[in-house]
Amino acid sequence: MMIGAMSAQYVSFTTTFQMKTAGQVFKLQSVLDQILPGLLPLTLVLCCFWYLRKKNRPARLLVAIVIIALILTFLGITGGAAK
Repeated sequence: MMIGAMSAQYVSFTTTFQMKTAGQVFKLQSVLDQILPGLLPLTLVLCCFWYLRKKNRPARLLVAIVIIALILTFLGITGGAAK
């Protein structure tokens, strides 16, 4: 319960992915929020815990998060303002 509360409070991870379909704008983040608000931050935290429980190094995890964040930002899936 503590992990869920902390991840909801301190982890921020949203998508800015949008696509026009049939004259309407499809916003991925609004669909994910309808399923379960805070789903992406919780998934990110649980994946990090899973990775660390496998006796991996925290430094590798931090580097991987930064690299994945850069790639997703350059692809326009996360980060920045939605167009």
